[in-house]
Amino acid sequence: MARGAADVCIGSERVFHQVEGVDFLPLQTEWLDVAFTEEERSKPFVDAAVRLIGSRAFKDEAARIVGYATERMGETVYKR
Repeated sequence: MARGAADVCIGSERVFHQVEGVDFLPLQTEWLDVAFTEEERSKPFVDAAVRLIGSRAFKDEAARIVGYATERMGETVYKR
């Protein structure tokens, strides 16, 4: 598209906002999960990471990145 050789291409919404004169049509939604092993030695790190990722400040900063939904950020999806 940049050289005028194509009318359609696949790209991220973030890049779309950096290019003038193109339209963006989302094809799918993707999720990113972070997995931690639950071991005594990693517990302080995991606890701190969960608090950080779930914090309002972190979510607000992440929401500034175009194309990322943060509503469920910090939510525990599965825990054994």
